[in-house]
Amino acid sequence: MGCSLFGFVTAVLVFFGARLVAVGAEEFKVGGEAGWREPDKKDFYNLWAGKIRFRVRDSIYFVYHDDSVLAVDKAGYYHCNSTRPYATFTDGNTTFSLDRPGLFYFSSGHRHHCEHGQRLIVDVLHSTPSSSPPSSAPTSSSTAASAPGTVAALVAAVVAVVMAVIH
Repeated sequence: MGCSLFGFVTAVLVFFGARLVAVGAEEFKVGGEAGWREPDKKDFYNLWAGKIRFRVRDSIYFVYHDDSVLAVDKAGYYHCNSTRPYATFTDGNTTFSLDRPGLFYFSSGHRHHCEHGQRLIVDVLHSTPSSSPPSSAPTSSSTAASAPGTVAALVAAVVAVVMAVIH
């Protein structure tokens, strides 16, 4: 009975461990309710991003009208230079996957908008849920944000029950 019980516990831990990783990825609407537009304050988007801990596998999405989103390098960001973007999006609803740790730079394709603050730096951390506090954003649900803790508690409870049965 010990081997089959060990196999069961291992299967449960693998299943919930995989769920923990999958639940960890979040999607954030750039600018919250305001979306992607020329802001009232120059630092609006970076203040918004500074409140969130972005991790690898998270994504951000831009909602906009009569505008564009450019993925640019550092110089393109600071000089509002849209001549050599890595990517250009004009569909009005753009999702961008944060697939690596480090800095990502974005700007509006309209130079005037960029110069008035419609640009964004996203700092992406490694995806280690145990070392990063839960992120928060106006568009994330409290259920998604608390799910990793719930899964960990469930796994701990299953392990405790199994250990009690063994002894």
